[in-house]
Amino acid sequence: MHNYFSDILDQRQRRFVIYGLGGSGKTQLALNYAFKNRLRYAGVFFVDANTEISLQDDYERVHDSLNLGSPKAKISAVQLYFQRKDSLNWLLIFDNADDLEAYDLSSYFPISENVHIIITSRDHSSSELALEGSLLEMMELGESKTLLLSRAGLINPTEQTLQDVENVVKQLSYLPLALDQAGAYMRTRQCSPAAYLRRFETERERLLRFSPKLSSYKKSVITAWEVSYMRLETDAPLASKLLLLFSHLDFRRISEDLLLGLTKPVTKMDFSGNPHLVNAVDNGIDPEVVELMEDANEYDEAIQKLLSFSIIRDYVEQVGARDVRVFSLHPLVAYYTQSRVVQAVKRHSVEQAINVLSHAFPEWSTNFSVVEFGRLTRSHLIRCLSYIDQAETYGSNLEEHARKLLLVIWSVRTVQLYNMKPRKTETDVQMLSKAFDLATKYGDA
Repeated sequence: MHNYFSDILDQRQRRFVIYGLGGSGKTQLALNYAFKNRLRYAGVFFVDANTEISLQDDYERVHDSLNLGSPKAKISAVQLYFQRKDSLNWLLIFDNADDLEAYDLSSYFPISENVHIIITSRDHSSSELALEGSLLEMMELGESKTLLLSRAGLINPTEQTLQDVENVVKQLSYLPLALDQAGAYMRTRQCSPAAYLRRFETERERLLRFSPKLSSYKKSVITAWEVSYMRLETDAPLASKLLLLFSHLDFRRISEDLLLGLTKPVTKMDFSGNPHLVNAVDNGIDPEVVELMEDANEYDEAIQKLLSFSIIRDYVEQVGARDVRVFSLHPLVAYYTQSRVVQAVKRHSVEQAINVLSHAFPEWSTNFSVVEFGRLTRSHLIRCLSYIDQAETYGSNLEEHARKLLLVIWSVRTVQLYNMKPRKTETDVQMLSKAFDLATKYGDA
């Protein structure tokens, strides 16, 4: 960002967008740049762009701080002032520009090469507002540990304390806001990293709702996300339903092929062992989800909505000779997605995850592409198998769930053996061991 704003040869207005998940440190990065480079500018102004009203209110405060008189059109007066032809440089930070569909943010930009603009947003499409942008990734291990040690006030930590700090960092999955507030919790509550880890196991949601009273950032991790979730449920209920499904699969690696498979019937065996085609709805998949997958435009809109809030990310992974689109969620996002729904919805979501996985595999096939596909979905099996022994949480319909998962495992292993390419990874061993336990426990399930 410093190099971008230092390029004096480019006479166009310099705008830079920082976008990413709520709590990833977008605002802090913008403020750090402003502080380190404050002497380059005649003034730095911070504008809350969360809503058009908050933006207009802050523009009026900018007007008053510049002593521009008392015209009725204060916003236009500010823009005209910044567009003057003089040698002064200014920095405007438009923070929390998350709802780009609500109003035209660009109409508030003063057009001048002397005005540098930084925009922070959760919406990845905000990158279209600038020549340069940066998707803010999670922090690296080293800088995450440094942040936590500093915020917790831990000086000269022992080797064991450093190990505990590293474990906290991994539990919080390198999310800057979570690390910052975990450190504040340790300091204010006189809590060691080891004690924090113990509390995190049993009081995760309470800790993620903690916000230090004297912090400049008043939102907790969960509060930072809640507005996005509420908007998602209101504006795009099907996208919200898809997110809930994602959170109950292996949220780190969800192949688009797994979802698109819901649009096609698969071969299943009846109780007499005869093969027949079964569609996704008959296989227990929510009809609304199937309809969403069958409508390419609706599906694309749902995915774009999730991407716009930076709730999910997508990337391309090579499977065999093909490029496959894959989605992922931050672990804390997946946890919060699950925890905020009532028990009945949670149980339904687990059933949907198992049904989606069941529908992805025919019960008999000699096509080795099933195995290639299995490499992308094997981790979902491990995740879904973990639900089976949690009757209190996920319901007592265990025999049917166990049967479906066993058939998925059977499908993959049969094709592997048929093609004389059996795999024996650590995951395979874990999967087959669990399958043996299920078969023993549920007998003829």
